[in-house]
Amino acid sequence: MLVSVTTFAQSKKNLRANSIKSKLTQKIVTIDGSQKKINDEYEEYDKHGNLILKIEYNKEGNLKEKTSYKYDKFNKLSEELNVDEKEGKITKTTFYYDALNNKIKEVVVDKEGNKLKVIEYKYEKNLKSERREYDENQNLKSLKVYTYQYF
Repeated sequence: MLVSVTTFAQSKKNLRANSIKSKLTQKIVTIDGSQKKINDEYEEYDKHGNLILKIEYNKEGNLKEKTSYKYDKFNKLSEELNVDEKEGKITKTTFYYDALNNKIKEVVVDKEGNKLKVIEYKYEKNLKSERREYDENQNLKSLKVYTYQYF
């Protein structure tokens, strides 16, 4: 079996400059000498170049996961809605920012609104210094500390 995929990440600036509304990535798979084209990923963008929809497909080309994104008036990600087709799981992540536009919190809930996890970020000198992840019971699950070296 031969799988060929060529894809490059595009900047928001390039997406806007080229008026790109969507992108479909497909794989060409060769099985027993015959080629088959299957979907790998589909993305849609708004007029600002923000990703608003992402659809991922499994290795057979069937729908695996669908994620939609919303942005605030400053084009910062404010909400992410994820649907896992295989597990039938729906989650919503809400993003919060401080006055300096630093992401300070992510809250993930299930379709009933139950908290699944909370991620909090701390900053020093406008640089991320900590990332704390809490479970549904507000127990600390992980702590990541960022250390910077200066010139």
